Amino acid sequence: MRSVDIASKLKEARVRAGFTQKYVYEKIGVPQSTFSSWETGKSEPNAETFLNLCNMYGIKSLDELGIESTIESLSASELAHIKKYRTLDDHGRKNVDFILNSEYERASQVNSLDSSALNEFARELSDEEVAKLAIERYHAKRGTARMDFATTSGNALDGSGTTEATA
Repeated sequence: MRSVDIASKLKEARVRAGFTQKYVYEKIGVPQSTFSSWETGKSEPNAETFLNLCNMYGIKSLDELGIESTIESLSASELAHIKKYRTLDDHGRKNVDFILNSEYERASQVNSLDSSALNEFARELSDEEVAKLAIERYHAKRGTARMDFATTSGNALDGSGTTEATA
């Protein structure tokens, strides 16, 4: 889609939202000439400003502007995961990345198996078994000591006590 087409769609959205040019350019802190050039297609706002304008105008989808999106839609659950991920510190992000990559690798291997081999993987694992495998994989790849859930006093997974790691 051409800049002029996007510009006219943004202008239509602004008018539909009931905003004047002056209100919007003052609200987002740009000169009138810059804002006017966006609505005439002479220039374009940067991505952040474009998204801010879309939010301000109540545009929820690029489809509303006639822009075909090649980005897959995300479910509410996926968006919640992304929001949580963004609040993590570096250590937390590394842990999530590690588990995500490990599970992706595992799922890729399972998906490549034929049906008879898949039946061997079909048994259900308890939450504790899944957690134990994930932790073992994590520590094996990092070369660090692993926590042995079999020798803990209490179980941190079910909140019944404190864990004492044994290496």
